Amino acid sequence: MSQDLFLAYFNGDEYADFKSQIESYDYEKLKNELDNPQKKKAFWINIYNAYTQIGLNEYESLYLERKNKFFRKDFITVAGKEFDLDDIEHGILRYSRAKWAMGYIKNPFARKTIKELRVDSVDKRIHFALNCGAASCPPVTYFEADKLNQELDEAMNDFLTKTSEYDKNNGVLKVNRIFKWYRGDFGSKDGIVKLHRKLEIIPNDASPKIEFKEYNWNLQKQANQ
Repeated sequence: MSQDLFLAYFNGDEYADFKSQIESYDYEKLKNELDNPQKKKAFWINIYNAYTQIGLNEYESLYLERKNKFFRKDFITVAGKEFDLDDIEHGILRYSRAKWAMGYIKNPFARKTIKELRVDSVDKRIHFALNCGAASCPPVTYFEADKLNQELDEAMNDFLTKTSEYDKNNGVLKVNRIFKWYRGDFGSKDGIVKLHRKLEIIPNDASPKIEFKEYNWNLQKQANQ
């Protein structure tokens, strides 16, 4: 359903029926059907990416004026439960990590619904799958549960290959600001360096200083015009 909603919206087709199905779906059935990490992550990533765009279409002025309020606005209904984008990203997909704690602190006040639906560990690759609408975000796309690991690897590899920059002469690795905001999800500086070594963006013997690029919060559709 999440994939159908995504595709209908981005193809310019009528998506109200898919949205209605998701809103009215039986909650207990949803919990039972999302019975492994791949299904959970694929479903909620697709929900996030689809509803971000739907929300920007309806509440663009709110995003432009107060981004935090946009991400905390309850305009998403799944199986009769209300969610905002932060609920999905930080509550469900990041295993209730506090938004402003760089991935080091778990939110002790997560509500029952989030606890019942969330994944059971943090997968750093989701940061390269979620599109918040900004120009510095990863490309917006959808994911399939049975191909998820491959698709998340490809999304991460593609994004980092295109955005991370290694200055060999000065020993500096410049990376997307996502790494600063969620450094705990990546294993701090050592984890960031190891990831870039693994992708051969930096040599195996390199231990560079890390610099975080400025984040372009302009909407992607504006940046691409």
